[in-house]
Amino acid sequence: MVMTVRDLIEEDGGKLGITRICAAPSGLMTELTGARVRIATGVRGLSQSPAARVPLIIAKSCRRQLKTSLHVNGHVIFQTLKTAGIPFLALAEMRAMPHDLARFAIRYNIPIFGSIYDEHLLASRILGLLREKIDHIATLCGTLVDCAGVGVLMSGDSDVGKTRCAVRLVERGHCFVADDCVEIEKKQDNRLYGRPHPLTAGLLELKPVGIVKASDVFGALSVCPETVVDMNVEFASDAGNEEDDGAMPFGDRKIIMGVELPFIRLSGLHDVGRMADAVGYFAGEYAKKGRES
Repeated sequence: MVMTVRDLIEEDGGKLGITRICAAPSGLMTELTGARVRIATGVRGLSQSPAARVPLIIAKSCRRQLKTSLHVNGHVIFQTLKTAGIPFLALAEMRAMPHDLARFAIRYNIPIFGSIYDEHLLASRILGLLREKIDHIATLCGTLVDCAGVGVLMSGDSDVGKTRCAVRLVERGHCFVADDCVEIEKKQDNRLYGRPHPLTAGLLELKPVGIVKASDVFGALSVCPETVVDMNVEFASDAGNEEDDGAMPFGDRKIIMGVELPFIRLSGLHDVGRMADAVGYFAGEYAKKGRES
C-alpha cells in the first residue's frame, strides 16, 4: 500500500501537533518510501546534499538562520531540497507559518507544515507513524507473555504489577517475551507478532533489584524471542469489578494497526497471584475457543 504525505497529514495531524499546512495538491501526493526522518539544526543541513527522499524537520535554531538565508539564496536551498526529493518539511515549535517559507515551499512543490512540538518529539512521532504505516511496526508500553501458546499483551499504568504478574506466570510454566517496551509487527498473514524492543531485548526490571537478564531469572528455555499477540489484558489500579463471574469478556476489542484483538480490562487486582490467575484463566478460555476472532 502506497502512503502519501496527504495520508500522514490528514490521518495523524493531531498526533503531530500540526498548526498550519502549506502545500500544492500535487505535492501532497508525494509518496513516503521509508521510516526515516532527519533534523536540520543549521542551514548547512538544508543547502548541502540532504539525504534523498527523507522528510526534514527544521529545528527552531535553524529556522532563525533560514529566515536570513532565504533572502540571499532561498532558490538555491529549495532547489537542493527539490533535487533530493524531500517529501515534506516540518517546522518545529511553529504556530504561524513564515510567509517566505510558505512561498518557496509552494513554488517548489514541497509540502511544509508547522508543529507545536520541539524537533525531538516531532521526529519521534513522525518516525513512529511511518514505522507503523509503512513497515507495519508499532512500539507499545506493556509486558508480553506466551501462556501455553496464547500471546497475552499486558498493559496498564506504571507500577500496576505487569512485570510481577509476568514473573508469576513464568514460574507457573509459561514463557516470557518482553517487558516494558513491546515491538508489534503486522505480518502478511494479517496477524500481530510481538517481540522485545531491540534496546530492551532479554531484559526485565525487577524491583528493588533493577534491570536483570530474563534468562538469568527464568532460564533460557523460558524466554521466547517472539510470539503471536492474541489478546490484550489491561490492569487498572482503580477499584472496580474484577473478572466477571467467569463469563468470556471477549466482546470488547482493541485495534492495533487495523487488527482487532480481544480486550479485557481488570480492576482492583492488587495481588499478583490473582492477576496471574486471571491472565491464565482468560488465556486458557481463549485457547479453548480457538483463534477465530
